[in-house]
Amino acid sequence: MGRIDRPALPSRPPPPAAVRAAQALRRGVGRVHDGMTLPVLRLLEQTTSLVEVRATAAFARLGVADVLGADRRTAIDLATVLDVDPDALDRLLRFLATVGVVDRDADAFALTAMGDLLRRDHPQSLRPWILFQGSAWQWHAWEELEAGITTPDTTPFHRAHGREFFDHLVAEPAAGATFDAAMEATSGLQAELLVAALDLDGIEHVCDVGGGTGTMLARLLQGRPGMRGTLFDLPEVVARAGPVLDVHGVADRVEVVGGDMFTAVPPGADRYLLSAIVHDWNDDRAVDLLRAVRAALGSDGRAWVVELELPDHDGARLERAYDLLMLVLGGGRERTRDDFASLYAAADLEHVDDTVLANGWHVHELARTP
Repeated sequence: MGRIDRPALPSRPPPPAAVRAAQALRRGVGRVHDGMTLPVLRLLEQTTSLVEVRATAAFARLGVADVLGADRRTAIDLATVLDVDPDALDRLLRFLATVGVVDRDADAFALTAMGDLLRRDHPQSLRPWILFQGSAWQWHAWEELEAGITTPDTTPFHRAHGREFFDHLVAEPAAGATFDAAMEATSGLQAELLVAALDLDGIEHVCDVGGGTGTMLARLLQGRPGMRGTLFDLPEVVARAGPVLDVHGVADRVEVVGGDMFTAVPPGADRYLLSAIVHDWNDDRAVDLLRAVRAALGSDGRAWVVELELPDHDGARLERAYDLLMLVLGGGRERTRDDFASLYAAADLEHVDDTVLANGWHVHELARTP
């Protein structure tokens, strides 16, 4: 069928200003598109979002991207390899061609640059994240969204499963493994952006608070033999970190510590990293966490809080979607800059610097309030 030449991913992330300009242009084009479409059609199209998520997850779970690789192949050919129904697969692929996952030429399909990210062996694979987002146990929680709005005393996830999200990950090992893999995939990408954006010279010790199985910390330490790290999370989480640290070759430079981050955080690090951690929690719990980090900070220590900031405009679809995801899974939230300022003030922390990553996330550098 022939090989497909796709453009290589850039070796360095694009400048944040260029990303913001492209996103603004996309929002403008989207508004023009919406204005040219009948409201009834826009609403009907919006209802297909469920189809898009589940279809992409099925594509990833079946391993279609791994079979396609750099080739262009027909659904019949792919179905033979995957041992699936060719007609159903063809219908799946034709839909995914409309959303940019595959490219169709007559009856043959090839991966797009976006679809390429669903290969298991892609260095920046997002397949684990798609599988997490498309998991049945997460979707059950979304069925309780209305209840979470009308009676917010209990999270939608707890209503669906009888326990909170992080407790569920411990009780259900398969769910925990799915979540771990998703976090490892997204943490690896985020770590690359952090390394590109932050000045790490002179930093000897980084503590990753809520660092999961250690992917982000390991990426930060790679190539910096003089730096050491502390990986801190729940005991049952960091117990799974060994293979991750080994494969990155940094196990001998990482102290693995299990504990409750709301009670106490290991002291003595130059930098405390909290990447996509604060948004998991409501304001009271977030302040408790930040106070624990403050207590661990030395006079010259700093904390890096890596989070999205909710903008004022209505084009922030990704940020607003994540905000609802936080509501459904655990009662957390995405926040505006003013929201973060209130949290930091309550925790006696000063926001001393701000770095914007190429994906639009912010790194808030915090110090103890004088």
